[in-house]
Amino acid sequence: MTAVKIGASHPLFLGQSDTPGSVLIPVKLTGSENYGLWSRSMRIALLGKRKLGFVLGTCTKASVGAQLHDQWETCNAIVLSWLMNTVSADLLNGIVYASDAYLVWEDLKESFDKVNRVRIWQLHRENTTLMQGTNSVSTYFSKLKELWSEYDVLVPSPSCGCEKSKDYIEHLSQQRLLHFLSGLNESYDQARRQILMKSITPSLGQAYAMIIQDESQQVTAANIAAKTAEKMESLALQASNLNLQVLSGEKSQNSEAQSMAKPDAELISEEMEVLSLAVSFTISERLFEGDLSEGKGLESCILAAGTELVAVQSLASLRGEIEPTLLEHELE
Repeated sequence: MTAVKIGASHPLFLGQSDTPGSVLIPVKLTGSENYGLWSRSMRIALLGKRKLGFVLGTCTKASVGAQLHDQWETCNAIVLSWLMNTVSADLLNGIVYASDAYLVWEDLKESFDKVNRVRIWQLHRENTTLMQGTNSVSTYFSKLKELWSEYDVLVPSPSCGCEKSKDYIEHLSQQRLLHFLSGLNESYDQARRQILMKSITPSLGQAYAMIIQDESQQVTAANIAAKTAEKMESLALQASNLNLQVLSGEKSQNSEAQSMAKPDAELISEEMEVLSLAVSFTISERLFEGDLSEGKGLESCILAAGTELVAVQSLASLRGEIEPTLLEHELE
């Protein structure tokens, strides 16, 4: 009898990794509480192996030629092994003596594929109460998608392709967009308003990308603020030490004391650079928070930052490095 050649796309083809000991998914079936997740995962894994027909009943022994019956038995036994490898020990005893993968699949479905209203209620509650909190945007969004995926398995959306089905799916997408935005922290209020005010409602993925961009900008601004505050604190400490020396009337004659009382040109340059950064950051922060649109003009921002500059400018004038009225004329 001539052997029948089986191609790689044939459901009876077995690759080198198609062994009885393989574990296709990391989920073990324990009962009705996780049957939906297990079933969905196994379907995807078996489809990738081209063996889904063995559990759906579309690839039967009678559907192949007599020359392939032995090969079918081999494949059926391997699929049975894959099923046994992904169920808990308590369920293994009920299927270990079975000889048909399709019958085992149907038996598990009949036993555990029930409408679990308690789990649906739990998912609904978690969905409606989940907030970003201390999580990053990506972590918060991933948790939402995980809950939505499990909910969709238990409560599938209509997929008939009719107009009502499309309207329902569109409505569900809009609801999930609003849910995502409402759970964000208040620091994203400006970006949230921009999304909601768009003439064309963005998709959930587009809204997520916009929020991620806003998060990146906030992190950058926070880093600049921290660096500026650190340098300003250092300058304030230097000013305090100098004031103490002036008030006490101490006038050291040695060169070391003179260098401490009068910083060199490099230190003065660094101070002015930090102060310029403070002005830039203050104005940028006002613009980012939307203060300018509410009547708090650019001049008030410059004046607020200029207060710090005048103070340190006065300190520098005491040291004799610059003219005391230079910065005041610039601010005017």
